[in-house]
Amino acid sequence: MVRTIKIAYLMHVDWNWAKQRPHFVYEQLSKKYKVDLYSIKNMFRNSKLAVNPIENVSGESYIVKKAPFSGRNNLSKRIEKLSNKKVIQKLLCTDYDLVWITSPVMLHFIPIELIQNRKVIYDCMDDYLAFSVNQRRIELHLAYEKKLVSISTAVITTSNLLKKRILERYGVHIEAEKIQVVNNAMNGDWLNEHTKKTNNVSRYVEEELYTVVYVGTIGDWIDFESLHYVLQQNLKVRFKFIGPIEIKVKDHVHPRLEFLGPVSHVELPHLLHSGDAFIMPFIKNELIEAVNPVKLYEYILFNKPIFAIKYDEIEKFKPFVSLYNDKVELCRLIERHTNVANNIALPDDKQRIEFLKEHTWETRMEQIYKVIEETV
Repeated sequence: MVRTIKIAYLMHVDWNWAKQRPHFVYEQLSKKYKVDLYSIKNMFRNSKLAVNPIENVSGESYIVKKAPFSGRNNLSKRIEKLSNKKVIQKLLCTDYDLVWITSPVMLHFIPIELIQNRKVIYDCMDDYLAFSVNQRRIELHLAYEKKLVSISTAVITTSNLLKKRILERYGVHIEAEKIQVVNNAMNGDWLNEHTKKTNNVSRYVEEELYTVVYVGTIGDWIDFESLHYVLQQNLKVRFKFIGPIEIKVKDHVHPRLEFLGPVSHVELPHLLHSGDAFIMPFIKNELIEAVNPVKLYEYILFNKPIFAIKYDEIEKFKPFVSLYNDKVELCRLIERHTNVANNIALPDDKQRIEFLKEHTWETRMEQIYKVIEETV
């Protein structure tokens, strides 16, 4: 039964972008409350997007349009403002019990005056200021995040390090008790539907290329230097990247480095089953060190080798993930798995499934529901 609590869900990514935390939290909230979705969509986007269906939700869906260069061009900003007039009016006139915001960048589109006297929860999924695109105008984005934290009734972060950084930056505006850590998780439907399939895992055949798959946004945090090193050292390996592309991949061309583009989250399990291993090849920096990665939870389901750059936040995944410090260690890890004579054992199946049951979105929502009930 849908409760009467009404939530305005302000989401900073396109609904058809790679499915991640904002998508999953919105879907789960819609099962319990009446939630209206306000999501960003670029007016003109050349890159192909996937199609993520919106099903079984309790509220309406509205598009907040992003005009090209609206952050730097006054004409573009005016066009954007006019295009969003009706949507902003809807937000203003609707009596929401709670406003849920997934990023400070929403303050570029939504005047803070519309929300500052309402109950607000800021769901901080990444270190907003650590993105290179925000570093270029750091004072503006610092002001956005400071304003958002200062008007928030509660803040949720995806990692302990994110909570620490929020307190270090804005401790005078928010008390530590008002910041809750709620890690990312995996799609519980995947766990229910695909567990039996993953019990019968196909193993790598030495005569074929060893396919290592990455799923997610392809941005400037990808360590292409290490990937090219592996490809140079091991002729048996190829990498497949699945997800939207934010950078110029022509700078990283290699015959055994494939970019498949974005696919619907519904189609992902089939593609993941077809790989031999998974990878999280990030450059370890301020942005990455605060990330609690959704993709690792999803990778673990498919019971195949997983390689990930080592940092404190992902130590908890260690029983199921092989961690590396540099390109040489990554190359050695993959070499061990491409040599079938090593016959490396996969993690215990029971332990793996029990771990995943504790880390579904359905489980995480119990923490989030508690924050909401205390807020409204």
